[in-house]
Amino acid sequence: MILLVREALELRASGHPDRSWPLHSLAIYLSDRFDKDGRLEDIEEAITLERHALDLRPLGHPKRHFSLNNLAGYLHRRYCA
Repeated sequence: MILLVREALELRASGHPDRSWPLHSLAIYLSDRFDKDGRLEDIEEAITLERHALDLRPLGHPKRHFSLNNLAGYLHRRYCA
């Protein structure tokens, strides 16, 4: 799944209005893998990706709450791991 979402992300150029979705999805998959394998680099990348997704979802964006919620969860898991 991670490889497929990475490929989808490559199809959405920086600034593309729908780029936040593959960023958000990839962060979720990496976070899941972190939960399973404990690889710190996975949660670090998930945090970075979700921050980028959040940048594409400014105040008033109908899906901004997804990125805010997930970013908070990733940060919690990263610093409580």
